Amino acid sequence: MKSFVASRESHRGFTLTELLMTIALVAVLAGLGVPSFQKGRINSNLDEVSTDLMLAVQQAQGQALKINRNVIVAPVTVGDWTSGWQVFVKLDSNNVYDDGADSLLTTREAMPGTLKVRAAPAPCDHFIVNSSGYAGSTNCRVVIGSAETGRYKHVLFARSGRTRVCTAASDLNSACPD
Repeated sequence: MKSFVASRESHRGFTLTELLMTIALVAVLAGLGVPSFQKGRINSNLDEVSTDLMLAVQQAQGQALKINRNVIVAPVTVGDWTSGWQVFVKLDSNNVYDDGADSLLTTREAMPGTLKVRAAPAPCDHFIVNSSGYAGSTNCRVVIGSAETGRYKHVLFARSGRTRVCTAASDLNSACPD
């Protein structure tokens, strides 16, 4: 008879209280991890967008040298970099993409709503790369960032044609000198 009682006690499962405590602990740990996950996602988007913009300018430089024409990187919506951007070969005299008149090379979709953009100096509403691969305009910077995470990426486009990305804790121009 003792062996029957001993085997019955050794197969005993979890009590309802133990199960509820485990579920509550998992819920608390998951709740603590969600804000960190969201900041990580925002920072990942920030890295992706700033790198994409730098690569778009470099693509424009390569194409301008290849075809010996001006190539422009400009926001899809004039003056609003959050709307995404286009890289196109300029075939007429204005600096805006004209469907049918200009040759579109690539387009970047709009940025996630968690990111904010500022361009400096105003107006810095497009990058022109001339046929020599140099900037056809003055130095320009596009600052992409998130106040929520406190991270900012400055995409700097120098008149010499050099493009770089600088990471800073501020959207001020002094945070990433030219």
